Amino acid sequence: MEATFESIKKVILGSDIDGDIAALEPDTSFESVGVDSLDTFNILLAVEESFDVKIPEEQAENFNTIAKLVAFVKAAA
Repeated sequence: MEATFESIKKVILGSDIDGDIAALEPDTSFESVGVDSLDTFNILLAVEESFDVKIPEEQAENFNTIAKLVAFVKAAA
């Protein structure tokens, strides 16, 4: 999980997000660091592009932590 987590965190840090994303840990909720729904959408788009995965719209609302994104990306690989 660590390598995928670090890769996803780098993608998020490279995004134009307003929240305190430098403090993200695997189980930190995006909401708790000030990431709003539009920022979350942008994060999901960046992850899709970077990892060549498609996140179904009906699942997108479930990805509120990096840990959940990591699990999805690893399962999709």
